[in-house]
Amino acid sequence: MPKNKIKFSYDFPVILTFILLNAILFSLDYLLLKGKILSFLVCPAKVACTAPYGDFPAFNFKNVIHYLRIFLHILSNPTIELFFINSLTILSLGPALEERYGSVILIVMLLLSAMVSGILTACVSITPLAGNTEIVFMLIILSIITKLNARQTLPLNYIFIFIIYLIYCFYKEKTSVSVGAQPFYLPILIQLAGGITGSLFGILPTVKKVKNKTKSKKVKATVSSSDETVVAD
Repeated sequence: MPKNKIKFSYDFPVILTFILLNAILFSLDYLLLKGKILSFLVCPAKVACTAPYGDFPAFNFKNVIHYLRIFLHILSNPTIELFFINSLTILSLGPALEERYGSVILIVMLLLSAMVSGILTACVSITPLAGNTEIVFMLIILSIITKLNARQTLPLNYIFIFIIYLIYCFYKEKTSVSVGAQPFYLPILIQLAGGITGSLFGILPTVKKVKNKTKSKKVKATVSSSDETVVAD
């Protein structure tokens, strides 16, 4: 009898492609290029500075490459620890959200989160922006909002994930080499702002679905009441 063949599915192309790109770039940078990829992907801050992972000029509003880095920084991974933590979180939360909202909307949310974080970094921060922490924030917050809309309850597991991840981010920034005279938590607030912005954009389809369900219920109620009236006559 023929054996059943195991097939691999690529059901969540945005999340899987995003993680694969991060893994490939991180592996090449870590094993072969020794930081050259990371230095290219990092979004510059408003002033020139020396970060723990390299020297970076100030954001140049006349440089097209710097505008690209506003978005490309989410493909960078400054440490192996951050790469594994963020990748595992994104792989855990991302597929369910991509299935619910669709690949196109998820791409828009990813880019919007990256854009907000990058612009804020270029305008107010003196620390270059690297990593995809805002994407993790976005997925966690969006998971909370999605469950709240679906069940009208706050999912404690996602809230705990958010709190633990936030504490980890504060600890990581507090214990890292400080850059310049700014509060250590400013980069976290910038990435959190990016995550919140992307997650708020993502709830729009959910709001539309809720409105459509409400309208359909009202129509069904009107039709059923009309039928009852006809039967009574």
